[in-house]
Amino acid sequence: ISCSLVGSEMCIRDRNISDGNLYIAERIFEDETDEYGYSLKVGKQYIFKKYDLKSCKLLKSKNANYVNGIRYVTVCQDTFYFFCDETQTVNNVFLDKDVNYPTIQHPDVKFITSNNDCVYYISEKTESAIILKTVESPYNGIWKLEVGSNKPVKIADKCDCDELLATKNFLYCYTINYILPVSYTHLRAHETAANL
Repeated sequence: ISCSLVGSEMCIRDRNISDGNLYIAERIFEDETDEYGYSLKVGKQYIFKKYDLKSCKLLKSKNANYVNGIRYVTVCQDTFYFFCDETQTVNNVFLDKDVNYPTIQHPDVKFITSNNDCVYYISEKTESAIILKTVESPYNGIWKLEVGSNKPVKIADKCDCDELLATKNFLYCYTINYILPVSYTHLRAHETAANL
């Protein structure tokens, strides 16, 4: 599939492959001028698309107006689910109907995934000092949302994983561990402090 990216934005996170189809959420930008006369590119809408992988034929598409950026796109039963930071909501765009499922007010979502029946997401309220620290919130945890429902169910209180992978029978939780280089001088300083 070839896609022109002039005036649009697509990220690898905005693509899903499911059942021989490719789903893409593409952001369309328009030129605007601010009050000082500077030209800006402003994202006013998204186009949600479904392609057949074998023929590369566009099967369905739907435009939706979202000024705010969307994050963590997943697809379940021809419905795109995603999180909007600005509005703190889990939103959806259903390719087959003009009316979408209800939007769910849910703050601090950090990852969304799905299988054929349900959408799963991690919610974790954090605050930043030098490093991110989890803050108590009734929204923290792993949540399950059945397609067409507007009532998510908490399936785990812990939210200490970074990503989820949903299969037909299992939900896998992953933590991304980073190895950060530290200088020899830094290590010696800790060693000296420990020996005092």
